[in-house]
Amino acid sequence: MKNLALLILSLWIAVTVLSCKPKKPDLIVKHLEFVWDEENKIAVAEITNIGGAEATNVEVLFHGVEEPVSKSNVPQITQTIPSLAKGKSITLKADFSTVSHPANYQLKYLYKVTLLADPSDAIVEIDENNNGFEKETPLL
Repeated sequence: MKNLALLILSLWIAVTVLSCKPKKPDLIVKHLEFVWDEENKIAVAEITNIGGAEATNVEVLFHGVEEPVSKSNVPQITQTIPSLAKGKSITLKADFSTVSHPANYQLKYLYKVTLLADPSDAIVEIDENNNGFEKETPLL
């Protein structure tokens, strides 16, 4: 009888612990897609808060990776999400044509976009290592 009581107590504790989500946000990049051709250089990303609390003032960095690397005017776009509730997602668009410049070869050598949610780790999250995503741009 004593063993049965211990087993029931152990199961109750396990279920209680597993069902409690930490009260912190957890930001992930669900996907990154492109509208990328001669006229358009747009990255479209979905950011999701899979944590147990709202995230506010979420900085999102779209970083264009080039080869050769520009000496100036590195193609980067930063956006801020004012608020992202737990369990919610938001779609962001970054138009890289707005940062096209002779110094970055008019984006000719941009071959990949790296996306980081909360790049400076300003938000305390459940997992600080799942905020990034990268994908190669379509070849032109």
